[in-house]
Amino acid sequence: MFKAASNFLAVLAVVALSMISTVTTASAVVPFSQPTSISTSMNLVTVIPKNDESSVLIWRDGSGSTNVLRSSVLHLDGSVTDTSLIFSPAENERYSVAQQNAWTRLSDGSFAITWTTFNDMTLDSKLHVAYSDNGTDWSAPVMVGGPYGAQQGADCMFGCGYREAQIASDGLGRLAIQSTVGSSYHEQTFQVQESTDGRTWSQPTQFGVVSDYIFASTIIGQPTGGFINSWVASSQGSSTRYVSRTAGSFVMAWVSPKAISSVYQVNTGATLIQSGINEFSVVYVANYNEADRYAAVVSRFSTVTKTWSAEQQIMVTGAADYLTSDIAATVAADGTVGVVLMSGIDAQSSATLHFNTFKNGVIGAKSTPVVAGEVNTFFAGLNANKDNSFSAVYRGVNTGVKVANFGAGITTTTQTLPFVSGAFGETVSGASVNGNIFAVAVSGSQGQFIAVTQATAPSFTGTPGISGKAKKGAVLAAKAISFKGLAGFGPTSYQWFACSSAVPANTLSQPNNCVPIAKATAAKFKVTSKQKGKFVTVVVKSRNVIGETTVFAPSAVKTK
Repeated sequence: MFKAASNFLAVLAVVALSMISTVTTASAVVPFSQPTSISTSMNLVTVIPKNDESSVLIWRDGSGSTNVLRSSVLHLDGSVTDTSLIFSPAENERYSVAQQNAWTRLSDGSFAITWTTFNDMTLDSKLHVAYSDNGTDWSAPVMVGGPYGAQQGADCMFGCGYREAQIASDGLGRLAIQSTVGSSYHEQTFQVQESTDGRTWSQPTQFGVVSDYIFASTIIGQPTGGFINSWVASSQGSSTRYVSRTAGSFVMAWVSPKAISSVYQVNTGATLIQSGINEFSVVYVANYNEADRYAAVVSRFSTVTKTWSAEQQIMVTGAADYLTSDIAATVAADGTVGVVLMSGIDAQSSATLHFNTFKNGVIGAKSTPVVAGEVNTFFAGLNANKDNSFSAVYRGVNTGVKVANFGAGITTTTQTLPFVSGAFGETVSGASVNGNIFAVAVSGSQGQFIAVTQATAPSFTGTPGISGKAKKGAVLAAKAISFKGLAGFGPTSYQWFACSSAVPANTLSQPNNCVPIAKATAAKFKVTSKQKGKFVTVVVKSRNVIGETTVFAPSAVKTK
């Protein structure tokens, strides 16, 4: 099960196990599945896309006497199957799973997830990992570190010992888990442990000095081997973002940490992504000025020069008193990185969604901010689509869950997902490479799931028709229809057919009684004697990266 991960593009490619190539109907824009109830006592962790047809939901189930960690398989038709147990804590034991970077996927499609435990009686903490080939059958937990014993009298309100564990895999098949170790609010250290087989783990490598608070931001594996990580250390009123990396592909020694930025808000997360063949980027939030308050910035690392670039500003929030969610960034197949921030001005104003891109050190043109429509609005996921556009999922407590689409040359559109109404709490989402979104939300105490088919062949408006008389020597002309699609659409093309019986309107596939007319591929066609007694029709077509849409013009009159 535990196989070597492949390179960057291949890791992305394993998600796209199937391509959608179905015909889009005239009424379809972006179809939704109907909401499916999952659990009456659910705390969400993450959604891990498997392919275009299914994803794995990781969640905490509090319906029994013990709050356990479970997984379920979500399907594109809205169904939920294969709910299974990952972990059940012992007596007096509680556990914590990070919502960001608590899982990693290997190139064979298998998963690894990490979490921490703390025993309130013994004050012992442990670090665990479990594996699954399919998101359904999980291995017994493997203890990575511990037990870590907390000192009597320590402030352990939110747990001592291991906290905020995150995991990554590299291109040589190795794993690394980083975590914070210490009490809740003081004397914390930051460390990483590695494994070559997923079972045996190294002794911890600790970074820097003891700090009042450490926020483990993110860790990522390099396709050629080795890891890069980032974290924030806060002590005595100052906060600093650090980065480090392993020295070389095969050596697991970590180089000295490098401070790349002062940090305005310790609890504002960051993301670390591979943004190019020889480039990694840390995207995070910085304090801009008193008027604009927050800025999304990026610092890029070159694997060729082994240096970090200076900060580049991606966007500013404008007048914003606070951020409603962590920053999010993801990379499209063409290397374009999309970045989202969500900010609020005050307790009376609606939250605002900010989006921009960068690629090869060039910052894109900022999009028009999207006003979310509610003060209490929170970000839930950013997904890169097949056509290099981006879909941002966010939710308002009272206005529901929405998807905003961004991309060069694509008008920003916002759609409300048809969840059952109520006061919405947690929301998580994930998407396949082709843009199919798997969204889970909790309304009241009820978990709900909806799938959104973003990636489709072009849709169309209008009804194709034919002008001209169906007789020998006459020129027939196809009536134009309009195509559109989130994944774009190609030039309209035509093919004329001769049929032995009438063709009804909006026929979407070739009837068995129709034969294509050779070389008749223009918008106009001159009828010949060969079509006498036949029903002549034309198919109008458009294609994008997902598939081809075809629609036939109706034909009810025999050619004379």
